[in-house]
Amino acid sequence: MPASPALVRPAPAPIAVPPALVAPVRLVRSSAVCPVCGNSRCIDPAACNAEYEAREWATCPDCEGTGFDSTEFQIWCSLCGGAKVVELDAVTPGELSDVEWIAALYASDYVTKARPQVDEIADLIAQGLAHVGHEGVAEMTRELIAFWDHCEADTATREVWAQYTARFDNIRMMQASYVIERAVTALHRHFNPAPAGVAA
Repeated sequence: MPASPALVRPAPAPIAVPPALVAPVRLVRSSAVCPVCGNSRCIDPAACNAEYEAREWATCPDCEGTGFDSTEFQIWCSLCGGAKVVELDAVTPGELSDVEWIAALYASDYVTKARPQVDEIADLIAQGLAHVGHEGVAEMTRELIAFWDHCEADTATREVWAQYTARFDNIRMMQASYVIERAVTALHRHFNPAPAGVAA
């Protein structure tokens, strides 16, 4: 009787090895920078301190004052460099566009009033500009114009409306738009008065 063939253990299946992942390069600064000179170590700390006290500053809009970057590619915020503040824009309310006036009024402490006076509206616009800075007003304006363009083109889908209402209080924005629309000519005269002896 022929002998039974010897049993051979099958070779184990090869184990799939994923390719090596290359870690992203992190641009790491050793320390935060001075908001005045932009260096990690001021060459003249006393001069930077005096300059800092002489200027107006606002909380950095990118990192919201934390000083840290949210993209995980840098430790420090790419805008302020970890200083937590940025220099307040020197833009005046009179240099804003009509739509930016709406955004600035929306950003202010405006409370509904039937017929606010022009000087009251102007003060509120200045307040809103101070609250969010020119970059904040400009960002709100871009979002508003994009939404209004959708409405005009009849492409304002539910998703577009959801994004808009998540960002803005529609009733408050409509009130701000109405106030500016009614007072826009008077506001131009208020912020940009005609020189003495020249008829407005």
